[in-house]
Amino acid sequence: MFARGIRKTWKRCWRGERGAAALELGLISPFLVMFMVGVVELGTTAYEVMQAQNAVEAGAIYAMHKGYNSEAITSIVENATGNDDVTALPPTQFCACPLESTLETVQCTETCNDGGTPSQYVRIEAQITHEPLFSLPKSWVKQYTFTKSALVRLY
Repeated sequence: MFARGIRKTWKRCWRGERGAAALELGLISPFLVMFMVGVVELGTTAYEVMQAQNAVEAGAIYAMHKGYNSEAITSIVENATGNDDVTALPPTQFCACPLESTLETVQCTETCNDGGTPSQYVRIEAQITHEPLFSLPKSWVKQYTFTKSALVRLY
């Protein structure tokens, strides 16, 4: 008698569709949450990389208009975005001769292979360190450092 009641209840539960949506939501929601966390993490990372690129571009624009001034370029790169995580690497000034697809670094007093004078360039770099929203296992990387750079020809 007792077994028959259990069987009857069991069959009724399997035939009914009540609660099916809640069950499906319960099964799929962990995957949706993980997907959303990944999207937020990717978006945050992309935003921080763009902040570093914008800072480098601000320093490059300054160098094009005002010339080489290491302290001013560094200050502009660090203050361009309002993001305290952006750090400027010291800008480097050098002379180079253009080749087909690269630059050949030379002394500023030398002449290029084609007989011309070398041009002056400035390399501007900025770094930003991204820390993931959620801590990862010990064996994984806890933070990522992205470096952006720009090369400006002064004259």
